[in-house]
Amino acid sequence: MPSAAALATSPLALKMLGELPPFVRGDPDHQAVQYAYGKELERLEAKIEQVRLQGAPSTATLLLKLWEATVGAEVEPAGIPENERQLIVVAFMRALEANPTGLHWEAVIRLLAGAGWLYITHIHLDAGTPEPNEVHVILPFATASFWFGTVRRLIERITPAHVKLNVTASEGFMLDESELDKGKF
Repeated sequence: MPSAAALATSPLALKMLGELPPFVRGDPDHQAVQYAYGKELERLEAKIEQVRLQGAPSTATLLLKLWEATVGAEVEPAGIPENERQLIVVAFMRALEANPTGLHWEAVIRLLAGAGWLYITHIHLDAGTPEPNEVHVILPFATASFWFGTVRRLIERITPAHVKLNVTASEGFMLDESELDKGKF
């Protein structure tokens, strides 16, 4: 038989006990049954909430491996924290969005690559830029790193098929060439 303190720890059991007729509320057997029902319902509600949270990749924990497999990301990569794995899944999900704009392309890549990446496209009459329909992407990760491979797969997934990709790594600072460097001022 639960004590009054035990019943007080289960708000649902107290509520259920309050719904009984007044002449049985004080009966220890009825209190024990309501306490057991209340605790069991609270456990079920907690499980339901846990399963509900698995439906969104940004909050998934138990089903995170399933989300990774579904979107084509590496499943349970070693040494990558759960919150970063959730971010990878979200980025791969955003890559599935049918949005052909360059801003969307940049935003999806920025989710995983951060602010340290850049890309170069063809500029008419500038021989130092890639050919037409070619994009040179420079990522701030080592070529052999997990992040380089993951971001590269993401870029390949969201870049239109007719665009030739050249993805390279930079391990350190990226310096650009300005007009002042060329002596054109």
